[in-house]
Parts: sequence; C-alpha cells; structure tokens
Amino acid sequence: MGISVSALMLAGLITGTIALQRSYKASEYYAAASADQVRALDYIARDTRGALTAVPSATGNSLTLTLPAYYSAYDTQGNPTTTAVPVAPTISANSDTSYGTTAGAITVVYSVSGRSLIRQVKVGPAAATQSVIASDVDNFDFDFTAIDSTITAKISFSPRFRGIAASTDLKTTRSAVVYMRNHK
Repeated sequence: MGISVSALMLAGLITGTIALQRSYKASEYYAAASADQVRALDYIARDTRGALTAVPSATGNSLTLTLPAYYSAYDTQGNPTTTAVPVAPTISANSDTSYGTTAGAITVVYSVSGRSLIRQVKVGPAAATQSVIASDVDNFDFDFTAIDSTITAKISFSPRFRGIAASTDLKTTRSAVVYMRNHK
C-alpha cells in the first residue's frame, strides 16, 4: 500500500512538472511572438508615415514604400551618415512638400520569406540591404490594404502550445492603421 501511494505521488509530481514546463515554454513563446509583432508594426508604421508612395502586392504579403531623401547622404542601411546635412524642403502653392528628386529616394520593401519578415532597404542606385524583422514564425498573415493615404497592416502568429482542442486555430494578432503624411 505504501509503495502504491508513493508511486501515485511520484506520478503526480512528474505530471505537474511537465505541465509547468510546457506552460512556461508557451508563455515564453507568446512573449517573443508579441515582441516580434510589435517590432514589425513599429518599423512599418515609422516608414509608412513618411512615405511618398506605398504599393502593396496583389497577394498582400509585401509592401513597397518610397521615402524621400531627408538628408544629403545615407549609408547602405538607409541611415544618415555623420556628415549628412538635412535637405531643405520646398513647399508649393498647394502645400505639397518636396525633398528634391526621387533619384535619391529610399525604397523600403517589407516581405514575407519562409518563416521571416524581411525589411529590404535600397538607397538611390546602391545595392539593397536586408534585415530580418521577425523570425521563427509559425504562421504569418501579412495583410496590407491601401485606402487613399492609409495602410493597414495585420500580423498573426499561431501558438506553438496546443492542448486538447488542437483543431481550433487560436492566433495572437496585432494590427495598425497608419496615415501617410507625404502621400503623393
């Protein structure tokens, strides 16, 4: 009798430990996925606010933005160099702001590749550089809708942790609607 009680207690302890470990991993993944979603939307919102043009793809999994050259010189990552000076904008009679020609413009492309969200930056005629904004993504629904001068971005991650109801599709979703200030 004593051995069976001890075995039952040990089985309960092992089951509880496994459940706590799974719960910890699920919480850890949820926090990482939330951080990736927020970071991706922050990048997209920052670039979209200053964009001159925004062209979502027909499939909705990429967005091409054209940003004005606010500074005289940029590095290959799209950051102003230490010697760069701000470009003086010209304001037309109908209040349109121009930062010069589009020859020095910065092109930013957001796209989904496999399990990653990629941000590709091209400054003028230089070669494009790319960086991964969010990685280790199980399911990435990237939906852009261009309506007048707003862009709507919606990002979803499927959870890794699934309990008894594995057939239900529970996703964490973040979305943002961004107004384009410089839209032409």
